[in-house]
Amino acid sequence: MSSPARAPPGGFTFSIVEGSFANVIGFEPGDRFPAVADGQWIFLAPLPAGQHVIRFQSTTDNPDFQLDVTYHLTVGGEDGDDDD
Repeated sequence: MSSPARAPPGGFTFSIVEGSFANVIGFEPGDRFPAVADGQWIFLAPLPAGQHVIRFQSTTDNPDFQLDVTYHLTVGGEDGDDDD
């Protein structure tokens, strides 16, 4: 099992640039400190060969934001194909 991702002690500087997604959800360009990003973003057991769909969703109230992401994955067999 892997360790979770951890921000450095005290956080880090997060730079928001003009035209970025952060602007779309209401943040002005500039540096933000401290910023942190801790946690397991996704942790899966090894998937068997074949087709898989992974979907995750998130919403916030301030600013109003919704996220709905779907990944369609193809996992090959030991020899690189999915005919096993």
